[in-house]
Amino acid sequence: MRPGRLLLFDVARTYCRDLAGVDAAQDFLQFKMSAAEHAREQILMVVNRGVTTFAAVIDPATGRPTNVTKESHDPFGVMELRMWFDLLLFELASIEDTLVQAANVVFEFNESPENMSLRKTVHQRIASELETKYGLAPPQSEVTGLHYWLTPEPWLRDMRELRNQATHRQLVKLLESKAWDKELTTPPAGGYLRSECYVDLGDGREEPIGTWVALTVDKVKDLLNVSAKRLAVVLTLLRQ
Repeated sequence: MRPGRLLLFDVARTYCRDLAGVDAAQDFLQFKMSAAEHAREQILMVVNRGVTTFAAVIDPATGRPTNVTKESHDPFGVMELRMWFDLLLFELASIEDTLVQAANVVFEFNESPENMSLRKTVHQRIASELETKYGLAPPQSEVTGLHYWLTPEPWLRDMRELRNQATHRQLVKLLESKAWDKELTTPPAGGYLRSECYVDLGDGREEPIGTWVALTVDKVKDLLNVSAKRLAVVLTLLRQ
């Protein structure tokens, strides 16, 4: 089964006259999703490498680990983690705006892309057409596909809040935890221990950044596909 975001543009090419606009909208949306996925992979690489590590010192004469341990911190790794995390938040949050722009194109509303209330405007125009053509009334007419973003689930509100912090207010608070600081720990032979980084979600909630990033990207992708699939169904209903 084709993902909803592809199905939407397949349907649009049947009914929309501006095929170049449809192609451009699809390319833009695909770029945003690909950029978010790339940022996720880069973050996971940094997390798996560890910004702080704890290992046994190697005896240069024998090449074997000694009983002496050493903590090593990678300040560039911290900057790298923050850079990719900021980019991820920006791209994830902009996927919604990109989908709204795509809906504006495929439904041929010709609303200004600079409209600060474009999401609400496009949603209301689709709902209005459903009411006119099929005699629907709210809440049935409001199941446009964009409605998923208008009543966000808690995880989406968290993502938007982090993006707003990173864009407008402050660095997102990232916390580091070192297991060897909490109790006496011996690094594995020939290996090392790494610290764990957490993202502060507010209200005392913290989550390992690797877990949060992986799950949130998948959730945005799923929401995008569900939303775009419904938009494709509605576009077919209104244009057939």
